[in-house]
Amino acid sequence: MLAKPGRDLYQRLDAIGLTARTWEDIDYYDFVAGMRAIIWTLATVILSVGLLTFAIAAIDRAVARRRELTSLRLIGTPPALLRRAQWLEAALPTGLGCLAAILSGLFAGSTYLQLGSDMGDAPWNQGMVLMGVAALAAAVIAGLTVLGTSSRLSPEHIHVE
Repeated sequence: MLAKPGRDLYQRLDAIGLTARTWEDIDYYDFVAGMRAIIWTLATVILSVGLLTFAIAAIDRAVARRRELTSLRLIGTPPALLRRAQWLEAALPTGLGCLAAILSGLFAGSTYLQLGSDMGDAPWNQGMVLMGVAALAAAVIAGLTVLGTSSRLSPEHIHVE
């Protein structure tokens, strides 16, 4: 019989008439739960710092490209095309970089867990959640950079740039 893990596992087994052990030892479970919380916190901090770095660099690049964008607007390039191009230029490297980093970590973790023991595979379900969050954050960051390119073309821009 399989049961979901938790601190109340023995109580749930006793409630249905199954007694797995005569004594409870949840110290190791608490240790693993604590380690899992630390790892998720660390992964969140690292992903946040990395995405913040990408966001700052992408916004800085968008502002620095103002002269190029003004020139393109003057020759008749539609603003929607410039926004799509800016979004792709920001989203592809950020999103693909995050996904490649997370996949590399999962493969490294899976390899480490397979060395000399039967502990199982890397936590692919949690990795998929992390990849989804990273892809969503990359799209949001790319959207922020588009805001820097969507300003109206004014005579001041033409004169300054």
